[in-house]
Amino acid sequence: MNVGDWLSLPNAFLRGQDWEFGEVIAQFGPFRVHQTAFVLRDGRRILPGCAVIFGELAVPLRVSLWQENRDKVLNRLGCIRVGNLSSHEENVTAVDVYRHVQRWLRSRETMIDVYREPHRGEDFQRTADRTELERQIVREGLQSLRAEHPELADLVEEETARKKEERLQRRLRQWLRLAFRVLPKIARPMQWIARRRPIRWLFRNQINAMKQSTGLSDQPDTKEYRDWIVELDWAIHLKPDDATAYYNRGLAYWNLAQYERAIADNTEAICLQPDTAAAYVNRGAAYDALTQHERAITDYTEAIRLNPDEPKAYFGRGNAYSHLKQYKRGIADYNEAIRINPDYARAYHSCALACYHLTQFERAIADFDDAIRLNPDDAATHYSRGIVYRDLEQYESAIADFNAAIRLKPDYADAYQNRGFAYNKIGLHERGIPDFDEAIRLNPNNAAAFQSRGFVYRNLGRYERAIADYTEAIRLNPDEATAYYNRALAYWNLMRYERAIVDFDEAICRKPDLADAYYGRGTAYYNLKQYERALLDYTEAIRLNPDHADAYHGRGITYRRLQRYERALADFGEVIRLKPGYADAYHNRGYTYLQLKQYERALADFDEMIHLNPEDEAAYRRRAVTYRILKQRDRARADFKMAKSLSR
Repeated sequence: MNVGDWLSLPNAFLRGQDWEFGEVIAQFGPFRVHQTAFVLRDGRRILPGCAVIFGELAVPLRVSLWQENRDKVLNRLGCIRVGNLSSHEENVTAVDVYRHVQRWLRSRETMIDVYREPHRGEDFQRTADRTELERQIVREGLQSLRAEHPELADLVEEETARKKEERLQRRLRQWLRLAFRVLPKIARPMQWIARRRPIRWLFRNQINAMKQSTGLSDQPDTKEYRDWIVELDWAIHLKPDDATAYYNRGLAYWNLAQYERAIADNTEAICLQPDTAAAYVNRGAAYDALTQHERAITDYTEAIRLNPDEPKAYFGRGNAYSHLKQYKRGIADYNEAIRINPDYARAYHSCALACYHLTQFERAIADFDDAIRLNPDDAATHYSRGIVYRDLEQYESAIADFNAAIRLKPDYADAYQNRGFAYNKIGLHERGIPDFDEAIRLNPNNAAAFQSRGFVYRNLGRYERAIADYTEAIRLNPDEATAYYNRALAYWNLMRYERAIVDFDEAICRKPDLADAYYGRGTAYYNLKQYERALLDYTEAIRLNPDHADAYHGRGITYRRLQRYERALADFGEVIRLKPGYADAYHNRGYTYLQLKQYERALADFDEMIHLNPEDEAAYRRRAVTYRILKQRDRARADFKMAKSLSR
């Protein structure tokens, strides 16, 4: 098949004419656009324009550069205008050219056998053989076009389907507008028909689908609910005593988060049909969404009285109890829902969350396992189980669950954040930073993600970046005490103690029982040599947390600095009682004994210190001093030598 064969189609319309091809002026993927012209028998060139060449096929293309008579002639040729496809049009793609060629070929295939002869204006009958030959050529062209360029064909088909759907929706809206103009005129006879033969709602199949849900499962999109509400409005207008119509409209309102309207419709359904358990369930869900949990419990309880085998009533009441932090009651209801419906994945999920809040972590994991077994594609369940593993410090398992959540829901910002946290906990700080970056990209207002990334930067010694992240977290959530506390620690690491004290003050103002903030501020005061203030803060930290070993240690060092040695010894002893492996406590107590000239006790503490931390150069040096005072020169010499080797 050659170009001349394809040109026989337009040539049949202008008998005796031929094409002339010029240079290529544009390239669109597999398509080339050539300059063309018609050449008459007398040699005159008319109709300068373009043609699309692909493979061995040529299709005329109309552009705005042609002469004034282009539309008249090309309309007779049957060419299709698709805009100005010149080399200067950057928005033209190969898909546009493909669409033009496809339309032109299809128009040729469906063209009738009778054409108007352009010169005399009279009809003539083309022979059947030539018509069939031309149609066969067109069909082969369409097949080759689809086979050679499937990727372009798929794009065009997708766009065609989308436009078809838009046209259908536009026609439906036009029909509804017309219906609402016409229907009021026939409302009275329609009401008579409704009394004779009940009409529950329009579009029965769509509304029946809604009856299968209580609003707690996946539903169609928002627009579909709005369409259903329009239909149900008319159904209620026709039959105002139809309880089912009110029930379904209330369900649609619930899914649109219009909870007050949902409550009103379910209340009307209950008034019309008081034994409808599903209406109580739906109204309870609306009350629960409005944080009116006591009312929700009342409705769920009534639904259970009317239908003791309705698992969604137990599930909803369990949710309400959990929102009131009555987790044990919630677990009892979730278990009842699971007994009635052993495949109720969401009940397992919620029961696991309640167990988590009661710190029953092993039971929570077991319930999450069942929920994932029943619904392995639920990203939230994988994420929640990952949180439990995180709190159990089983970080590898937590990372596996966060990976699954991200695979199922790539825009799950919290999963990225917590995976980054887990990486940080196992020492993979650099791997955690990209996760925090992604969490912040997905949710730029996530203050916790900025805090977590700042924590990683601080662990890596990048204190300025950490301060920048903590500052952004404070901007997003000014009432979060831990952000001030962490920024204070970064300032402390940079030895900017005055700035650290300001942030410790802010943290304490927002959370007066934050013992670590008092301890941090105490260390800042100590480094500024404000020892009395440091003592006050250490003492307050101990009052808030009597097991705060670091606070005892800091206060003991401060007492020693103030030469209150007996109090210092008491605090160091308390540290050792709380944490027997606290090496620095032995070191500082030994040094205190040394200052009190209790050399044997000092040696015992230095020995324990070196046993716990053999690389501590200061402990060897002070033990050497003690040995020298006791005139044990060989041991002193050996310790000095060891201290010197460790200091290199």
